[in-house]
Amino acid sequence: MRKNGVIALTAGSCLAAAAVCAADITVSCTLMDIALDHEPPKILKKLKSRISRTRKTNAFLQTVADAEEELLLSPEETVHVISSDGTELTGHWFPADHPERVILAFHGWRARWSKDFSLIAEFWKQQGCSVLLAEQRGQNNSPARFMGFGLTERFDCLRWAEWASEELPGIPVYLAGISMGGTSVLMAADLDLPAQVKGIMADCAFTSPDGIWEHVVHDNLHLPYRPRRGLVDAICRRKTGSGARACTTTEALSRATVPVLLIHGSDDHFVPVTMAYENFKACTAPKRITIVPGADHGMSYYIDRKTYERAMRDFWKDFDRT
Repeated sequence: MRKNGVIALTAGSCLAAAAVCAADITVSCTLMDIALDHEPPKILKKLKSRISRTRKTNAFLQTVADAEEELLLSPEETVHVISSDGTELTGHWFPADHPERVILAFHGWRARWSKDFSLIAEFWKQQGCSVLLAEQRGQNNSPARFMGFGLTERFDCLRWAEWASEELPGIPVYLAGISMGGTSVLMAADLDLPAQVKGIMADCAFTSPDGIWEHVVHDNLHLPYRPRRGLVDAICRRKTGSGARACTTTEALSRATVPVLLIHGSDDHFVPVTMAYENFKACTAPKRITIVPGADHGMSYYIDRKTYERAMRDFWKDFDRT
């Protein structure tokens, strides 16, 4: 009887362990669907605020909404290119009459080109910039099934840079991005960029897909991440073609040759400001960093426009003609 009891207890323990393991796999798969899939699971609506923990005031949201409405009414040309893997990319082109430079701007995770750059678009226009606002792959109207958290988007940045060099030969080109878009342009830093690319400007960029996922899962969602790392990497590889640690901003920046401007809010809850310092430390090219006190994720321009604009003007002044 005692032996049977031990067997029953062991079998029960195994079943319980199997159930826990199955639950962990389900949670991990759901988290990666949220991270990468063009069409996210319905649970994202409940989790999005917990994922980012960004504190957006009503005043901020209304200001962005008004600016986005104005931007969408501005005349623009929709342009298309084909990336290196055959994915069709879409961009919204706002040419200046007498361009001083070209800005190629890449929006963030589950965002919109018209939203993420709505506040700064008028400043760029006033500064004589021709601007392309790219639609990131795997989002909105993109035909791609998955996002890549910079792993695939970095090659899209290269393709747009080639397009800009052909469209406006001899004009300085800058890659710009916010959040995941910022990471994408930084990951492109060690690619064979056209000579017209004079710099990279990244706002609240993270250090790697693996790094931001660990922060969000562990710190924001309060779930264990390290036991999931292997499964997360496998899912990422299956969906994007690259492992979660196949490329990092720090590795790319350690081989960068074009100047880099980093901007980050001190109170960023989605991408911790420590990641900006990691990126800055890793960069071997000419580099600058601007930390905006009190700014949460993607809110630095709203919180302190003067400092933000001065950082960009100084950057252009020093590197437009290099």
